[in-house]
Amino acid sequence: MRSSSIVLAVSLLFSLSARAEGLKIVFTGDILLDRGVRQVIEHRGADHLFSDGIDSVFRSAQIVVGNLECPATKIEAPVFKRFIFRGEPEWLGTLKQHGITHLNLANNHSIDQGREGLIDTRRNIIEAGMIPLGAGGNMAEAAAPVLLAEQPRKVWLVPSLRLALENYAYLTDKPCVSQEPMDSLLERVHRLRTADSTAVIIVSLHW
Repeated sequence: MRSSSIVLAVSLLFSLSARAEGLKIVFTGDILLDRGVRQVIEHRGADHLFSDGIDSVFRSAQIVVGNLECPATKIEAPVFKRFIFRGEPEWLGTLKQHGITHLNLANNHSIDQGREGLIDTRRNIIEAGMIPLGAGGNMAEAAAPVLLAEQPRKVWLVPSLRLALENYAYLTDKPCVSQEPMDSLLERVHRLRTADSTAVIIVSLHW
């Protein structure tokens, strides 16, 4: 059980820090709350996933963006695919307590419990006090850039999934994750840059 916890810890420790005149943003690797990690949480609690080292990294940043690699919902409506994950929504509060401020859903497992599970996860993240990104009620909402900070200059995050989803219809007018075509993604970044030449634009691609 401890090895599963360590896998998550390593993923978090090897995060990327982006600085913009005193602003520190930390990006984590995949945060999975199922399989062996679920066993650790059920036996020892979600706090056991966080070491003093991870906490110190998170405390040093104003913004911590995690990639939530599973839906966090009570809805059990698994799609037809090989690997299906689901975490419990009550565990999200622990992520918040340890400093995570945003959770990115633009990945290939956020839809594991269907469209309702995706929207419920988004709602649960908000209720836990964090900001969801990379998912929405339609593609326009899911792909919308997120303003992470306004000072000392604007910092935008543009999340996008670049993998094809397994047995999941690409419907832009239905709940989905950010998965717009590359030309649309590039145009979105161009519009942001044209509107503000001083802004920091971070494009987060999930392969």
